[in-house]
Amino acid sequence: MTLWNIGCIHCHNTGGAPQVSNVAELRALAARGEPIDIQRELRFDTVVAELGISCESCHAKGSDHAERMRSPLARFAARTLDGADPSIVNPKDLPPERSNEVCAACHAGRLPPSPAALDRLMAGGSSFRPGDDLRDHFDPLHKDSPVPGNADPHLFSNRFWADGGVRLTAYEYQALEASACATESRAPGYANGPLTCIRCHTMHSGDPAGMLPEANRTDAACIRCHQPIAQDLAGHSGHPVDSAGARCMDCHMPKEVYGVMEIHRTHDIRVPDAAHDLSHGRPNACLNCHTGETGDWAAREQARITGKDWPLPAERLDGGPVALADGLVALLAGDPVRQAVAAEVMGHADNAPSLTELRERLPWLLAALDDDRPAIRRFAWRSLGKLDTALAERGTPVGLAPLLATFDYTGEPASRQLVVRSLRAQYAAVPKADWGAPRTQSGLDPTWQLKPEVRESLELLGRSAEKQIDIGE
Repeated sequence: MTLWNIGCIHCHNTGGAPQVSNVAELRALAARGEPIDIQRELRFDTVVAELGISCESCHAKGSDHAERMRSPLARFAARTLDGADPSIVNPKDLPPERSNEVCAACHAGRLPPSPAALDRLMAGGSSFRPGDDLRDHFDPLHKDSPVPGNADPHLFSNRFWADGGVRLTAYEYQALEASACATESRAPGYANGPLTCIRCHTMHSGDPAGMLPEANRTDAACIRCHQPIAQDLAGHSGHPVDSAGARCMDCHMPKEVYGVMEIHRTHDIRVPDAAHDLSHGRPNACLNCHTGETGDWAAREQARITGKDWPLPAERLDGGPVALADGLVALLAGDPVRQAVAAEVMGHADNAPSLTELRERLPWLLAALDDDRPAIRRFAWRSLGKLDTALAERGTPVGLAPLLATFDYTGEPASRQLVVRSLRAQYAAVPKADWGAPRTQSGLDPTWQLKPEVRESLELLGRSAEKQIDIGE
């Protein structure tokens, strides 16, 4: 857990200054080889200009602007002319790179470029001001960023997928900067102008959840640049226009980023590629909905829809079998973030293409209730509740809701196991004569139970994966 004075203060407040007073003392102890506990031994005299995110977080120093606007003539000129006021920063008036860096001051994992800069940060707070070049103050983190001192060598790399893609919140800047939509839109003469954070997000209107105006919650956010695709969304996506499979963001900005006990959309705008995604341990947009399908299926479907060849997956980064359904394997064999995404998307019953696939998810999610991390248990528990409701609405109830209501994903192991055993007994007792047979890739036996040998082999892979991920918040 990160101390408020070390981490939270810099982004969740305005003008925060930790004012650490004993950095030199602790550094001397460390140099002598003495153990130190940063979380407990740092001494603070912390101050903030304002608690929370306020005007100067995005617009820089406001005193000159406030003084200037005391004049009625200045106010009249600002409102009737072009509205520009050189005494205040407006991100929409900045060059694209500088505009994005206003957001990156918080939405980009970053480090001071030197020990001296770190000392200044811990004493007086961030030196970055809106309009500055971010790299004059910080180095944005990437998968291969060097880890300082004797810290865990995976401290930074675990915040990214194996291909360098972002998988944690507060790294939206790195994701966007890696996207072709951002880089290609900055080419001279590009008709629609550069893609910036504030092309989609707005700070002063719209829904506070995501800071998005209503229009940008739809395909309109993408279609204004991709007009030819808009003429035939069904042909482009291979799905009916009014379905989830035809939504631009579900395919090109899927939910695969973990943070604050939730799964969020990535800002790494890209084309899904099953072979690439499985071999790099990251979710695939097609298989986020079709959780019961394999990577081979996704690649073949993409080839059918696009008329182009797509490579078939040859291996998974987690070591699981490519012949089993991607989401099901990831739920037990993936690393924690991959597991969390799999557990969450299995609860999206409205996206499930068939009743069979909904049913196939049940025994896998029941197995995930045994995971050794509360976060994974929570996602699995929540998705089971959603599936239970969806199946009841479709006329095939399994009746898990009463028992699920008694499950405490943070409770003592013995108490949890008691509920899990009851849930499995309830599931086993559900008549399944009219369910037909589960599909081969589901790893289920003819009674719709997870095959023990499949579960054991995947859980062994899961236990061997790197489990500790520091999200830096």
